[in-house]
Amino acid sequence: MIGYGTWGFGGRDYGPITLKKSLSLLEYAYKNNILMLDTAPLYGNGRSEKIIGSFLKKKDRKKNYIINKMWDAST
Repeated sequence: MIGYGTWGFGGRDYGPITLKKSLSLLEYAYKNNILMLDTAPLYGNGRSEKIIGSFLKKKDRKKNYIINKMWDAST
């Protein structure tokens, strides 16, 4: 399975990105059977997760996998 990392959707580390462009990239991945999406709360302070959520509301959720990383901030 090929995955798509969404760190860039956060809009900070790789520069600004519009919602429209982010959704366009997700659509391209979806149409090309890239169904595993990688995200984390750190990606734009949750922006990436929100974008993925809004995109998947209109899609067959049974086809996608979401990989979400978590960490312990106390260490």
